[in-house]
Amino acid sequence: MKRRKKKKACCETCSNLIAIGEGDHICYEVEADDGTPAIMPISDYEPTKDYFKCSGNNYEE
Repeated sequence: MKRRKKKKACCETCSNLIAIGEGDHICYEVEADDGTPAIMPISDYEPTKDYFKCSGNNYEE
C-alpha cells in the first residue's frame, strides 16, 4: 500500500492567499488586529509578522 505524503500547510500553498502586485500578498480569511478584513502575510516577497497567523485553521488547498 502506498502512503500519501501529508502536505504541509503554509501561506504560499493556501488558496486564500491573493497576490496584489509587487511582491505583496493578502489573506482575506484572517482579520487584522485593527479590524480590517484582510492581513498581509507576505510583503516584497518576504514573510511579515502576520505570516501564517491562522496557524493552518483557515488553510485551503
